[in-house]
Amino acid sequence: MKKKISGLIVAIIFMLFLGACSTTKDDSVKEEKKKTVTSIEKNKEDKKEKENSSISNDESENLKNSESAIMDSSFNNINESDVENHNPLVGYSDEQIEYSRVWLQLMGDILTDETYTGLETLYVDRKKEGSYLDSTDKTSVVYPIEVVRLSGTREIDGYLTYKSNGNGTITVYDFPYRWDHSVKEYLNNNNINSAEYAQSIIDNGHTVSIGVGNNEEIKEIINVMNIR
Repeated sequence: MKKKISGLIVAIIFMLFLGACSTTKDDSVKEEKKKTVTSIEKNKEDKKEKENSSISNDESENLKNSESAIMDSSFNNINESDVENHNPLVGYSDEQIEYSRVWLQLMGDILTDETYTGLETLYVDRKKEGSYLDSTDKTSVVYPIEVVRLSGTREIDGYLTYKSNGNGTITVYDFPYRWDHSVKEYLNNNNINSAEYAQSIIDNGHTVSIGVGNNEEIKEIINVMNIR
């Protein structure tokens, strides 16, 4: 009888042990499945976040490019508008602007003289090398180099002769306003001919830097300019 009871107890204990093992195993499997599901869901979320981030970055880059394009367009429009509406020298040639700037800088003092009645016309004569100071008198001075001569209608307006150096400077030459008896007398008194006289003027030319000047004043001079 005791042996039967002992065997029964052993059997019960064994069954309880198997049940515990089975429960532990089931719990372990469930936990493992739970971890797997969680991992899969996390991977999906990470992937979705990356996709959203990529889309967001693309949208941000597109927005930046769009804003940049708008700014560039606006900047160009402002520049074009500024040139068209605010620069009074638009439409004038570089030569016209140069002649006017040179005149205003070197002869501009006369404009402040209260007795001066104003410049009616600014004559521009481009003298080629070998041309005469007085085209009607073949005994007059010959220009050894190509120069530009600026003069007003009257001698009181002033005059000057120069050569552009192409770098923002000019070389000014003290050629006389006209070929008259005073010049001829000077040549006779100094025992020199017209060629020597002309060369001495070239040798003693002086360089002047020309500034930008005032655009409105430059335009006023251009408007009375006569290029011959």
